[in-house]
Amino acid sequence: MIQRILNSRHFVACLLAEARGMVLYFKQPFYRENVSLQVMARRVPLVHEGLFYSYNLFLFTTPNMAYSILLSGMYVFGLTVRLRIRAGKLPPYPDPSPRNDLFLVVGEIHNRRQPIASETHNWLTIPERALFTGMAIVGAIGTGKTSCCMYPFAQQILAYRRASNLKGKLSARCGTQEKDKMLFDMHCPITSRVLRFCLR
Repeated sequence: MIQRILNSRHFVACLLAEARGMVLYFKQPFYRENVSLQVMARRVPLVHEGLFYSYNLFLFTTPNMAYSILLSGMYVFGLTVRLRIRAGKLPPYPDPSPRNDLFLVVGEIHNRRQPIASETHNWLTIPERALFTGMAIVGAIGTGKTSCCMYPFAQQILAYRRASNLKGKLSARCGTQEKDKMLFDMHCPITSRVLRFCLR
């Protein structure tokens, strides 16, 4: 409740200022009985009218400024209630074999501004066009660059449209051509693992 009020502090300040202004308008009206104001109304009526409308305007704008400062101070200096965000469920993992478009799933999308979970989870993907620009995996020894990045990425790319390629092999008349793949292995154990992926 407090969180909603503070998030809508400008609207709440306007409502409070309107209520406060109406109370002041009836309890402390413009002093028409004042002798100096009566003389001003006769000699310079334009100035008197300006003063009259300004007074009534300030009855509403001054409380609005005060409430805005008060609510903004509450919002800035720690009275904001932190809501417990319930992490949403990820959609089903897109199997690379029946994918219509080539893309790479590299992880999950979390909150973009704070290091907390997101209510609407989704997969973080790299589209086909971005795969042609190259990729760098940086990390210290033993942090999982090969096992957590290179192997899953290679498995997804090699399995892309594998089901349709198998159908093309079984039926040579369909005219389906299988795309060739090339691997430059600068890390010897990768070749054997990739061959295992291809034989699955």
